[in-house]
Amino acid sequence: MFVYIPIDGLFYIGFALIVLISYPIDHLVMRVGKTVNGAFYSLVAVSLGLFFWLVIWFDEAARQRDMGTIPVVFNFAFAVLLYAAFLAVSYFVLRAVHRRTQVNR
Repeated sequence: MFVYIPIDGLFYIGFALIVLISYPIDHLVMRVGKTVNGAFYSLVAVSLGLFFWLVIWFDEAARQRDMGTIPVVFNFAFAVLLYAAFLAVSYFVLRAVHRRTQVNR
């Protein structure tokens, strides 16, 4: 059985996958490098590269499906806001995890 998922739904599923891919890489960098800033910069680099790839994919998929301009602009704007919130939350989570691991040593 085939389930139809709209293109913008796939876009946000891809965004969730970026989060799920970025965090393990980020925590690995934090464990090896033992710095919050290095881990955060690696998170930004990996997630930004994947985010740009996702935006390019969504733009091409929206053109092929003849999606209107306004829905594409709203999806891009909402995705940028979500990405900024993701970066802010991840920075504070990284600081808290780093402090907790430093206290336990």
